[in-house]
Amino acid sequence: MSEENVELVRGGYETWRRTRELDFDLLDPDIEWVLHGTPAGDVTYEGRDAVRRWFAEQDEAWSDQWWEVQEVRESPDGRVLALVVAHALGRDSGVPVSLPLANIWTIEAGK
Repeated sequence: MSEENVELVRGGYETWRRTRELDFDLLDPDIEWVLHGTPAGDVTYEGRDAVRRWFAEQDEAWSDQWWEVQEVRESPDGRVLALVVAHALGRDSGVPVSLPLANIWTIEAGK
């Protein structure tokens, strides 16, 4: 099952790369999207609608954004680890930003 989960996550990033749209059908309706280390501290978005709001907030801040996937693999605890570099251009300033990230995904029942 772990390789299936790795491929599920990899496919989600590929869809976002091609379309700049997240496939919300891949997300559990009760998703918890947790961001650690933001300027506001740790922030949790609960549910698909909250995750949609997060993406809308990002679209307001950045004129362009893309994630460069470096590696996707199973983590020791069975979740999926994705090492990515987030790239963006400031909407008002045009300043480019790159930020290495580690995304950890918990997959249950194919979501």
